[in-house]
Amino acid sequence: MDKQTDPLLSEHGGLLTTGYEYRFVNLPPRVILVVSANIELVWVMTNKETFVRPSDIILNAKQMFESNELKGIDVLWKEHCASTLRELMDGHLHEYTRFLQFPPKRENATELYEKLSRHKAFLNNFAHLNKDALKDAEYLTGRATTVITDQIFDSLCTDFIFELAKFFGFKA
Repeated sequence: MDKQTDPLLSEHGGLLTTGYEYRFVNLPPRVILVVSANIELVWVMTNKETFVRPSDIILNAKQMFESNELKGIDVLWKEHCASTLRELMDGHLHEYTRFLQFPPKRENATELYEKLSRHKAFLNNFAHLNKDALKDAEYLTGRATTVITDQIFDSLCTDFIFELAKFFGFKA
C-alpha cells in the first residue's frame, strides 16, 4: 500500500497503513459501537432471540483477520468469517428499512440498501461456497475477479461494516 493516510485510521492521528496486512483489524471503535448498538436495537425491537451481541460478532471476525495461527489451522477461515458477519443482517434486512423512517431523510437510502443487500448476498454466497460470490464481489468492487483473495475479502468485509455505519448514521 502506498504511503498515504488511510481513511480508516484518519481519526487516530493519521497513522499510515504500512505494516498492516488487513484493514478490518483497524476498524475504529466508534464505528463498531454505532453498528453494534443499532443492530442490537433492531434485534430487540424485532424480538430476535440470540445470545450473541453484534459487537461480539464483529470482534470475533476481527480476531479471525488478526490470528495467523487461526488462519493456519482453519483453511476455510474466510468462509467462516463470512458466515459470522452475515449474522449481523441474517433475516433482518427488511427490518432495517423501517429504521430509515425515523432518522432524518437520506438522499442515498436506496443506494445504501442496495449495497447492504449485495454485501449480504456476497457473505451468504461465500459462506456457502457458492460461485455467485464472485459476481457479488465484482459488483461491489467494480472489478472482474476469478478468485476472492484475502485482500478482496478484507476489503469487502471492511466496506460492509462501514456501509452499516453509514446506514445507521445520524446527521445533525
